[in-house]
Amino acid sequence: MEIMVRGNNAFISKKEQKYVLNFFGNILLGPRLGKNITIELHNCSHFNRRNMGYCNPIDWNYNSPRDFEILLNCQMSKEDQIVTLAHEMVHVKQYARNEWKVFDDDIHKWMGKRMYMPESKYKKMPWEKEARLSEPWLKHFYEQHCENNNLTW
Repeated sequence: MEIMVRGNNAFISKKEQKYVLNFFGNILLGPRLGKNITIELHNCSHFNRRNMGYCNPIDWNYNSPRDFEILLNCQMSKEDQIVTLAHEMVHVKQYARNEWKVFDDDIHKWMGKRMYMPESKYKKMPWEKEARLSEPWLKHFYEQHCENNNLTW
């Protein structure tokens, strides 16, 4: 996985951000797909408090995108940022494995089924449910990994 980090972050180093994304990528994508993924992570201080992060394919015109940008609210705590990176990496997996496609703001394709999903139903969207359900176990695996390998950032 190729990862570029842009912008400054007072709570988590660029080195750890790359490590976190690689760690989650290895779990979610596996080594074969993961080696073809490029992520540009932007540390953003202009998000409002509700927005934690955002994942967007850069190469929208491909059936299974491989290039992504993740916008991360860098005003959150380190723990919240790690949870958000886990959440956004689930979206990378969903796009890269062609599980989720966005045709326009309200028309999506999830697991091969075309769906109308207005923004008002955001939290009920199946791709958001999967990402939210994945956050705690990904965070737990990351914390265990750091503890077992004496990683202190």
